[in-house]
Amino acid sequence: MTFRERFLSYSASVGISELTKSAKAVVVGFSGGADSTLLLSLLCETADIKVAAAHLDHMLRGAEAERDRDFCRDFASSRGVAFFEKELDISAIAEKEGIGAEECGRNERYKFFGECRKQLAAELSCDVSEILVATAHNADDNLETVIFNLARGSGLRGLRGILPVRDGVYIRPLLAFTSAEIRAECEAEGLDFVIDSTNLEDGYTRNRIRHRVIPELEKINPSVQKTVLSGCATVTEDEEYLDSRAREIRAWRTSVPCRELKDLPRALSSRVVSDMFSDLSDVSLSSVHTASILGALSSGAHGRLHLPDNVTAYYGDALEFVREEDKNASAEFCFDAVHGERIFEEYGFSIGFYGADDCFEKDGGNVYKELIYKVCINDKIINNLFVRNRRESDVYLIRGHHRKLKKLMCDAKIPARKRDRIPVVCDGEGIVWVPGFPVRDGLSAKDEKDCKTIIIYRDFAEEDRNDGKF
Repeated sequence: MTFRERFLSYSASVGISELTKSAKAVVVGFSGGADSTLLLSLLCETADIKVAAAHLDHMLRGAEAERDRDFCRDFASSRGVAFFEKELDISAIAEKEGIGAEECGRNERYKFFGECRKQLAAELSCDVSEILVATAHNADDNLETVIFNLARGSGLRGLRGILPVRDGVYIRPLLAFTSAEIRAECEAEGLDFVIDSTNLEDGYTRNRIRHRVIPELEKINPSVQKTVLSGCATVTEDEEYLDSRAREIRAWRTSVPCRELKDLPRALSSRVVSDMFSDLSDVSLSSVHTASILGALSSGAHGRLHLPDNVTAYYGDALEFVREEDKNASAEFCFDAVHGERIFEEYGFSIGFYGADDCFEKDGGNVYKELIYKVCINDKIINNLFVRNRRESDVYLIRGHHRKLKKLMCDAKIPARKRDRIPVVCDGEGIVWVPGFPVRDGLSAKDEKDCKTIIIYRDFAEEDRNDGKF
């Protein structure tokens, strides 16, 4: 089988071919090295979509970097490929952000790819989701990544290595090939490429792994790159299964009973915690923070833990994450549901909880086209009811779908100034009811005789509050 045939076969096996069929264009990260040069050449030959090249000058190598940029520009032009270029002082940015040059360079490259996608989408009059990004990661890069993550104490997620497809956008068609195979193919095809002199230095962590660690592993197993790549695929399958089980257990709830989390195997409880945190932050929750949260839950105490990105974990009867900067101090409330009516003048509403045999008034009209009282089947309520203000990540099950409360309120055209003072009725499973919307699926009772819980909500008009008419 030729290299080209293996390239197409691998792309089909990992879902890359299917993505390119439905895409409008692909942006290739193009440094001018052997890997990206071969990748750009192969995609020009095999892809039935527009191909563009993106070159970022890190301003670290002076004249050599200018040589690479000129080579890339000329190569793209010879293939009739659109060429995007940009230069950034990576050293200055890294120093300002307090991170290493390697990490900074990666971050800025992916930002640049995002800019290229948007520009191409505008030119092609299509959605940005229809623009892919191809990077030339190979089997050697994957091995370096696994070793690097292992040395840092990574769990299964890090041992997946480099994914052939990420987020349905980033594709790595050369991941199954070693660096030696790629260079041999370049020579066979007569493809020129440039060599980055910094790759020969040991100043960077990955270079030390490449030059010192991998040669020793190759003495034990000459095919270590392919062996580890196969192992990564198995780890990825296991990780995806555990993640899917964690999502099933969480069931889109914004709060999960601590007792339920404590009863789970650690492999699942840690994923539920990470999944809840990811609703509020793009930052990865470290294993140290996850361990701290699970340790706090096991104590049975009530408290909170401050986490990265201004997120706080509140624990006690249930675990819930809140982004502190999203809080509206004037609208914060959380209280247990008690029998009878309770008036909250500062928030402009009253709410009452009654049984089917209680006498109560249910007049007062509608709130946002929904009746202001709801009837719930008592034995379908999990644990105790409580009332709080809305959270950024609130989701609940209505009409057969898990829906984001924020979007529901926007679609219902509820004024922004009113959203934070509308009470959210919850139980141990999550949201039970929000005035203006149906109760959670499975809780609504057709007749008051069939239930033991009736919720009455009254919204006082803003002008009445201002006139002090309560």
